[in-house]
Amino acid sequence: MTSFTLVWGNAKIAEVVEEDCDLLSIMGSYRLVEGARSNAALRDIIVWHDECVRRAASVNRGRPVEPGVDWQSCRRGPAAWRSWAMVDAEGKRHPIAAPRFLSGGKIVWGWS
Repeated sequence: MTSFTLVWGNAKIAEVVEEDCDLLSIMGSYRLVEGARSNAALRDIIVWHDECVRRAASVNRGRPVEPGVDWQSCRRGPAAWRSWAMVDAEGKRHPIAAPRFLSGGKIVWGWS
């Protein structure tokens, strides 16, 4: 199992352990780093990003778009989308796409 630090920009978000993968997705578990939960700006980014990913998945399954998220901001792909990365034990940054935070401390992501 490979361990990473999940970052958004330069901010450390969580310690992640890769547990499984398929053709496009990597699955693992995460533990928020100290201070991440209390950082309102980071929490807002995580919630916004998670809502965009959930909305995109809903649209891709042919379901009607749900209200509540500025869908246009999700579609424009702001810097927030490009700011996610996994940092390995040697400090090398690996860009990722669409991290999805799941219940039970689970996370799914794809390499960008």
